Amino acid sequence: CVAQDGAAGLQISGGRAALYGITVEGCSVNSGGGGITVNSEGFVLISSDGEIRSLVRDCRAQILGGGVFLEAGIMEMSGTDIVECKVTGDRSSFGGGLCAFAGQALLTGVRIQRCSCGASGGGAYLLFPA
Repeated sequence: CVAQDGAAGLQISGGRAALYGITVEGCSVNSGGGGITVNSEGFVLISSDGEIRSLVRDCRAQILGGGVFLEAGIMEMSGTDIVECKVTGDRSSFGGGLCAFAGQALLTGVRIQRCSCGASGGGAYLLFPA
């Protein structure tokens, strides 16, 4: 999956969504959120299905959040692996695996492995403005 803007794999805009045991793999975008983007007020739950962990793997973004990008809203993530994701941009790129730029993030039992970016937060970059 490939996109120019927004999420390449899955974009969540408002409302409520619960996703269990999902896999988002091999996605890339020219902006932020290679795998999953949450970009407006709303709530998303990403979790295991009780047996199978959710997985975001081998996703790429140019600027923010190679695997997952939280731009607004509330994201609760548990039982999830973010693996081999990357932000490919220059020194102004953040959060190879996960970038939470605004909103609220609750992360429990999330494993971030072998992710990278050009600036800060090779695994995760969490910035919540005051």
